[in-house]
Amino acid sequence: MVARHTVPLAAYMLARGAASYFSSGLHWTDLVPGTALQAWPYWGDYTKACGDPVSPMPRHGFVFTRAYESLDVALGCGTITARLDWRGGEAAAARGL
Repeated sequence: MVARHTVPLAAYMLARGAASYFSSGLHWTDLVPGTALQAWPYWGDYTKACGDPVSPMPRHGFVFTRAYESLDVALGCGTITARLDWRGGEAAAARGL
């Protein structure tokens, strides 16, 4: 379920601009049909500060990356995978840094 959130969030963060917003859900209804899963769960990433972009969005083959003051983003379009590496603040505390 996390990948269903991480890939769209990474795609958004690659192109994020001023006055843009993001929300991630799993289905149009309140619950995912046939399950007890919330379709619009609250994701902890929504409260993490990423800061301003510090780089453009370079492309390396099918992998796009972008750096923010407190976040590094990578999206592999060939594999449909994403990585969000948070730095500092809450993320560093969670890693014991």
